[in-house]
Amino acid sequence: MPVTTISYGIDAADCPAVAYATNQPSLATPVPEYLGKLTSGMLAAALSGKFNLNGVALELAFAHGGGAHSIIAGVGNSLAISDPGTGLTATVGTGMANIVGPVSITVATNAALTNNSENYIWLLQAGTLSVQVGTVTAPSNRSCYLGRVTTSGGVITAIDRSGVLMLRGGTITRRTGDEGFPLDIPGEGIALFTRTQNGNFLWNGEGHVPFLNDGTYALQFNSADNSMYHPVVF
Repeated sequence: MPVTTISYGIDAADCPAVAYATNQPSLATPVPEYLGKLTSGMLAAALSGKFNLNGVALELAFAHGGGAHSIIAGVGNSLAISDPGTGLTATVGTGMANIVGPVSITVATNAALTNNSENYIWLLQAGTLSVQVGTVTAPSNRSCYLGRVTTSGGVITAIDRSGVLMLRGGTITRRTGDEGFPLDIPGEGIALFTRTQNGNFLWNGEGHVPFLNDGTYALQFNSADNSMYHPVVF
């Protein structure tokens, strides 16, 4: 029978790392990385500088205004992973991701899986899928993590989307299997909300801040290795 339940059972520290842009593009001689650029033609010499600067500015808006490489929630099928029941194949639904610019899948696309393995599925900036077998390491090219598919005996046995980043109204969210605090360190250049088994936490670039049931929050201090947490409630 095809797997129909999506799990969130993996701790944050065991998920692929949160990926976001850290490059500093040149504004003196701007060249967009992903969006179209003007490089030749009758008007290139006169307009390429300003045209390409606009492209770089738009990329920066996507990279830092939208945050991490993430799925844009509510567009299409939100790039959901499903089991078509045909063996070692997973289906990625339609949707759009922000990978320093919009990347879209307009038709449900299949990904070939490796048997008896944990298959990590990624959407590349080029718009194609990549499957990393047995490793949380991202592909070398910019990409957005879509989820992990476990296989055994020639069929899919589990689909888990722990650590998958969703962009909701400009805010990055994710779910993980941690019992309490997420024990990863996403980085100083990103803010995101994490829902764990027993709470909701805001990563503010320095530590995970817990939100309490009454809607208030506690200041949180962590040691250098991010392993000890000391909430201070006001």
